[in-house]
Amino acid sequence: MHATSNDASFLDYVTQLNQRFGQLLEELIASRVPRDAAQSGTLAAMTWYHLSTGGKRLRAMVPLALAEAYGIDPRECLPLSAAAEILHNATLVHDDLQDGDSVRRGQPTVWKRYGDAQSINCGDAMFFYGIQLLETLAPDKRLALTALAARCLVDVIRGQNVELLHLGLKDPSEAAYFEIITGKTGGLFVLPITGAAIIANQDQAHCQRTERIGLLLGQIFQVRDDLLDLIGDKGRNRIGCDIAEGKLSLPVVYGLSDERAAHAARLKEIVVKPREATDDEMIAEAIEILTAGGAIARAQAKLNELKSTLADELEQISPPQVATRLEQLGAHFSERTA
Repeated sequence: MHATSNDASFLDYVTQLNQRFGQLLEELIASRVPRDAAQSGTLAAMTWYHLSTGGKRLRAMVPLALAEAYGIDPRECLPLSAAAEILHNATLVHDDLQDGDSVRRGQPTVWKRYGDAQSINCGDAMFFYGIQLLETLAPDKRLALTALAARCLVDVIRGQNVELLHLGLKDPSEAAYFEIITGKTGGLFVLPITGAAIIANQDQAHCQRTERIGLLLGQIFQVRDDLLDLIGDKGRNRIGCDIAEGKLSLPVVYGLSDERAAHAARLKEIVVKPREATDDEMIAEAIEILTAGGAIARAQAKLNELKSTLADELEQISPPQVATRLEQLGAHFSERTA
């Protein structure tokens, strides 16, 4: 396996990429999304309002990091980086509305500030801003990247659709859980990772392997995210938001199969309650059930299994610099604390 620097070093590298290319990235986005924030409520103003909530721009930095690893000029990947950033944020605008989240990174969400209907308009527009940004790629790359983006976005939306179908926990299986997250989360990592491989003129076999890696990274990211919802800080307005929303998180899936039938039944009773009827005491009780019954430990064990599978895939990736960057990304996802 390729050597991995620690998480702090990887985040330092991401910060350096932001310093080198962040202004160019913003200028490229502004070329398609005008800064008319003075007119509150326009599509562009709402988009920039949402982007102002911050974030690490990790998906935007991935193509730039991989470009350097492939030995090409990172500026060739800037349109892909901008598109990945906008498309990811489009899904967040819609997710916040569907999930009823009123705060993101300490700031009112788009639907909370501008209303439900306008947040739908904002998210819709951001999907097409992302496609417009891909039009600024080199002519010989536009079609392949646009097709990849369309496929990934359909996977993302299908994952969200399946997640909503499972609200109420009618079929709380591990298989259903991974069907949801493989599309919903994995697609948004396949785009920047496989997109960078396409821009770097890698062959079909290499690109297909990067797709598998992107999906695995998405799974790792989401399982860790599920754990952070219970034991960390996801930048939302309370701990245990997934429990309040009735989401099919992996610890809940495992918790509902708890051999202690009374505990599993109580967990389900809490999770299926309407969000507004789920108070902090209920969430704390659910977390205690998940902890005592070993569900959180099982989810962590599954995360370790996914990391092992990722390591096997990365052994087949060359050049080694690319494998190293992807390994670092996986380590960051599995170890992050916020």
